Amino acid sequence: MNIRRRITRGLLSLLIVFGNLSCSVNILETFADKNTNEAYYVDALKLLNDGNYNAALAKIDLMTGSYPALRKVLLLKADAYGGLCGINFLSFVEAFGSLSGNLMTFLMQTYRTGTLTNADACEEAEDILESIAASSDRTADEHVRMMVIGFAKIGNILGHFADSDDDGTADGAFDSCQAGDFTEAYTRQVGTGLTLAMDALTQLAGQVDLGSGTLTTLQTLCGSLPANYQFCTITDPATFDADEVKGIRTLIKEDSVIGLGADCDGDVTTCNCP
Repeated sequence: MNIRRRITRGLLSLLIVFGNLSCSVNILETFADKNTNEAYYVDALKLLNDGNYNAALAKIDLMTGSYPALRKVLLLKADAYGGLCGINFLSFVEAFGSLSGNLMTFLMQTYRTGTLTNADACEEAEDILESIAASSDRTADEHVRMMVIGFAKIGNILGHFADSDDDGTADGAFDSCQAGDFTEAYTRQVGTGLTLAMDALTQLAGQVDLGSGTLTTLQTLCGSLPANYQFCTITDPATFDADEVKGIRTLIKEDSVIGLGADCDGDVTTCNCP
């Protein structure tokens, strides 16, 4: 028997052995190059599905060249940061679809143990989605992501500042108009959470039956703010001026439709932050 035939028979024997193992080892996977961009992507996707978000991000960080800028990779990265923010997309969309009470109360209750670390992860996810394409060029799936991430960011922030005992109800002493109760940096983040979500819902109109009532409510309330307080077309937190920050604080304080209803006896027309 020549050497080539022996090698061939040896490889066939190995294939038979591996094929009969109860653990179903894939010999091709065993010998495959796991240090390629595509392999890192597959690994990151598996880790994401397992809820191991930091490990998924670590795999993405190993990617080289132009591969990390691919749309599918950016979406995966945004989803990983969304996971770190505490988002379960399916359960949130289902709950949001049946929303009947105040939006911010719903968000705070959904993320009642929210942390600022989680909120920062949501902000990172927003930035990634914004980098993919202009709003008009994003897909419906990307708009749904943006809406959920924006609202989850708000929920985490409100859970941290307004619900210190995690009971799902705003603390009686909480006043969003006071910087001591609610920092300006995170007030701005609530603002962009709202405006990015509103933009996403606007783009989804006619494509997905989701949140149309909430969008109309937000648009109406934004329009009822004093002209110098109206912030609802601004999506960059750094560009809100001082009065627009007061407008964000006012919507948080509003008690009849969207806000937490803490330390406020009227709607935005009578309860504007000074």
